[in-house]
Amino acid sequence: MPPSSRSPQAVLLAVSVIVALAGCGSDEQQPPPGPPLPSDEELVAEFVAAEQQLDAAHMKGALVAGSDLTPEAIASDWEASRKNMLAMLRPDGLAPASPLARRGLARRDFDFASMAWSTWSLGLMFLGYEASGTVEHTNESMSVSATKEGPIAKIRLVTTRTKNLSGGASVSQRGSVEINVPLCPDPNGVIEFDMLLELRTTGSSSTGGSSSVLDTLTGHTIITVDDNAEMAAVQVTGAYDHSLSAQGSGLTIAPGEYLVHVDIDGSAYDAKASDNVTDAEADEAGKLGAILLRLSGWLAAAQAPKYFQNGYCTEILASPDDNPTTVAVGATQQFEVKVRHKWENAELTDRVSATLDGPESVSPAGPTASPVTLSYVAPDEKNKSATIRLESRSKRGAARKDVAVKTPGGYAIHDVWQPSGQHNDAVSCDGPYGPWHIVISGDMSQFTSFNAYFDITLDPDTGKGTLSGEEHSVDIYGSSADGPSNGTAQIVEDGENYVINLEYDYDIALAYPAQPWNNQRLQGHNSRQLHVVPATEAECG
Repeated sequence: MPPSSRSPQAVLLAVSVIVALAGCGSDEQQPPPGPPLPSDEELVAEFVAAEQQLDAAHMKGALVAGSDLTPEAIASDWEASRKNMLAMLRPDGLAPASPLARRGLARRDFDFASMAWSTWSLGLMFLGYEASGTVEHTNESMSVSATKEGPIAKIRLVTTRTKNLSGGASVSQRGSVEINVPLCPDPNGVIEFDMLLELRTTGSSSTGGSSSVLDTLTGHTIITVDDNAEMAAVQVTGAYDHSLSAQGSGLTIAPGEYLVHVDIDGSAYDAKASDNVTDAEADEAGKLGAILLRLSGWLAAAQAPKYFQNGYCTEILASPDDNPTTVAVGATQQFEVKVRHKWENAELTDRVSATLDGPESVSPAGPTASPVTLSYVAPDEKNKSATIRLESRSKRGAARKDVAVKTPGGYAIHDVWQPSGQHNDAVSCDGPYGPWHIVISGDMSQFTSFNAYFDITLDPDTGKGTLSGEEHSVDIYGSSADGPSNGTAQIVEDGENYVINLEYDYDIALAYPAQPWNNQRLQGHNSRQLHVVPATEAECG
């Protein structure tokens, strides 16, 4: 509803029109016999109660529609915005001369500006989210279409609310939000967008009379982003229009007869009004219209930094980036770092800063214009890890990336496969990727010799490799097992350690000298795991 001192009076006028149309005029226009119509005071009180109920129902419907959009956060932001707006709208009440004030109705009880603001601010809260659909309640509906199309967030929100009053009168509201906001600054660091916000409240009587109040905000917002990816300025310009029309028995207000138009540039405004609106009322509408437009523009503008400051628009590319990149003990590894715009697919010259979490050092620390070559110096110790934390900033946005590095260290395998009790033991002092020579052993009380092994070679870039092996064993009864194993291996992280997943085929000839007719050949496939853990100092001193 209209956010000005004239707004409650205008709405009161709309309600009074309903009363007048329902109870005044010629005999032919009198309502049929029935219960007496409520007094003006009773009707206004009921109207206020209806508005409060509609406001609560609107919140409920909004949260249902936004159930997949972290509704707690939306509700919190929405309520905070509305409370701020109410504070600016003099919640201490109307001037003593106001008919509403004489009835003891404070502005906070009869606040149509907050109704408009609740609809509009909810629409702005949907910016950057993905949601669509329509929610229907008994006397209320909300339709929302919120999308992100690359670097553009689009929102169209429509809410409708209806309340039937005593004596056959009714009131309804339709609020709408239309806005397309770029989430990424242009090459000059500018984000620019238009918005259209409307709220129309209509009243009707049982005898066919009607009244309508229309509030419209048309805004243009320009955000300027500095070289540090921070909002340096927000400029909001536009217009606020408030108009009233009514028709029926004994009273007609033509469109344009009761009108306030406000041109707004930031906090400055120029209010113009029709002849029957006083200068004081027009000035009040100008002040509050400027507040509404400025808050709407700022609320929409506040959504964009959530994206361009957090890697939605730009990204950092580093080479090599092996997650982790292994650097020899005490050696220097260079990294080529670039910054790219995700949506324009173009390389940028953003400034890049580098910090190191862990040993030893990285340079230049920055900020340095990209592309840039970073040098990482590894510590003089094996098996040490560090993270190079990169951040880029410019008027195009900000991005972050972590590059993991480590020095090779000693690792070992000491697994026992059940139920055979077969032991697998190996040590690789060059790192988890081997090469691995795994000695396989068993219960020597059952064997006169046990000679078996796996050789595993892994590619540090992919973690994948090959497996080959042999077994040549003789048990205490003279029986022998001889044959190869061949397959693949892949190493994966397991917390701070690793696991090597094995897939291999075996082809083993079993020979029984005392029972040659029982000789046989075993062929098959195994899927096994080997756990890789840090080697002890004795193993890799």
